[in-house]
Amino acid sequence: QMGERHMMLSYQWDNQELVAKVYDMVSEHNINVWMDIHGGVTGNINEAMASGVEGSAVVCCFMTQKYERSKNCSAELNYANDRGVAVCFNQYLVGWLLTT
Repeated sequence: QMGERHMMLSYQWDNQELVAKVYDMVSEHNINVWMDIHGGVTGNINEAMASGVEGSAVVCCFMTQKYERSKNCSAELNYANDRGVAVCFNQYLVGWLLTT
């Protein structure tokens, strides 16, 4: 049970359309889900992302090569780790393996 916490969707912007579909599907099941383009980011982006992580029961990462190389995505993962938030890695690209 997540209680008042949410599931945070973490992704690299090239995959926004796919992740937005995941957001819609998860929301249909009355699961509290956080995504930047659905009201998650207002004002300072770094503060908003930190708040997203802090309110998470789990951070679901949509892993791609660009995600792996992104400083912002790495910062989210590191902050989630520092806060003790569970992280779920979703690798959906065929033929690519996470290197870190």
